[in-house]
Amino acid sequence: MYASLIGKKFLEYYNSKNKTSLTTKEYFDKVFFPLFYDREKYLFSPANTPLFQLVTRKKTADAEERKKSKDQIHKKISEYLSNKDSPPEMSFAIGFQAADDTQITSGQVTSLKIPMTEDDIYGSWIGIAFGIGMKGGINLLIDHPLIYEALETGWSVYSKYIDENPEIGNKVPSWNGIWLSHYFSSNYDKNDPIASFSPLKLGKDGKPELELRSWVNILFVLSKNFSGQNIVAYAYSLGQQNVTLGFTTIAFPEIRRLSDYFSTLFGSIPVVANKKLEMLYEAQYNFNIAFSKFSRFGVRAFEPKDLRKFIPSPYQNKFPGLKSDENSIINYFIYETWIIAMLNNTDLLLLADKTANELIAFVDNETKARTNRSNAVNNLLSARNRKDFIRAMDELIQIDPTLTASCEELLSQIILNISQDNVPFFVTLLSFKYHSKKTNINL
Repeated sequence: MYASLIGKKFLEYYNSKNKTSLTTKEYFDKVFFPLFYDREKYLFSPANTPLFQLVTRKKTADAEERKKSKDQIHKKISEYLSNKDSPPEMSFAIGFQAADDTQITSGQVTSLKIPMTEDDIYGSWIGIAFGIGMKGGINLLIDHPLIYEALETGWSVYSKYIDENPEIGNKVPSWNGIWLSHYFSSNYDKNDPIASFSPLKLGKDGKPELELRSWVNILFVLSKNFSGQNIVAYAYSLGQQNVTLGFTTIAFPEIRRLSDYFSTLFGSIPVVANKKLEMLYEAQYNFNIAFSKFSRFGVRAFEPKDLRKFIPSPYQNKFPGLKSDENSIINYFIYETWIIAMLNNTDLLLLADKTANELIAFVDNETKARTNRSNAVNNLLSARNRKDFIRAMDELIQIDPTLTASCEELLSQIILNISQDNVPFFVTLLSFKYHSKKTNINL
């Protein structure tokens, strides 16, 4: 499993940082096991292993039983290494197939005989601890020294939280996601790591539980430290049924562009001043759906929740009425931010604003007896493609030739700077500007 590689890569980082030369087995015995498993409440639940059997038998508090379980794991690994006729299985190699490879907890099943080394197997124990958990149950593994440093720092903090709140044990991936969101935020203070840190919430039973972060929140926060890099991540989940999504690319420069546009364009507006985009943003798709729809996690995967209601489509020709409450206004700013990031051209925001003013003046000259001007504007703002948009501009010019220069500027942008796929997004941006001015909502 990829966790084996992550475990070995982390150990390279660890040995370099600490000027040591530990093997994966030595690190497991001297550092990893004491922190993660030599305690009543584990940091991670290693399903199907001898250590997990102590959980089901409620004997994790027995130090001697914990030692026996560790010895059993060593024995199983040793037996496998001395006779590799059968593949490693999950009772001693985390994330690998079950002894019965038809079980739903089985993972990484293959008919190929791939020899596994001692480092591979112990590396799986270490590497799986770097899973970054998100709402929805999917975890990410990312091979990067900054991730290793951050998560390793958080493990000792997690162990202290477990001592005070035993209910939150066995969930290191969930913890990792929460911790990363804090560690890479502007609130993190290395001299006081838990200042401004709120990892817990009260569950329905009144007991504390970990408050998971969304994939959007985690990737936004990480983008501030990886803004110049596209990084490969491995997505999976381990549980009653193991799921492997596979590898994806996280386009952090694009994600950072969203944050930068939001703060540059709207950061000085009182309703969003001092608010962080990662705390406000909701995406249309959960991680699983976004993974299946898009080749990578860039701007397109971050489509804001419910924006589609405002985009022209065969089922949506009338622009919904705008609301003036604070949450709605914030969402409208987020919609505009995402559209500008998709178009990747802030000049188009100015063009949309200018055009909206001209369209309002155009409609204001309409007489009560004739509504052709309003109809012409509605046709423009419901255009679903370049052809419809150009036809609607021609209709405007036929009614009022003074709009010729403005329409020529629009035509130039539509043809030269806006792809066919992005035309509906620009039309939506123009609609937001037009309808907000008509209703005196300042967008």
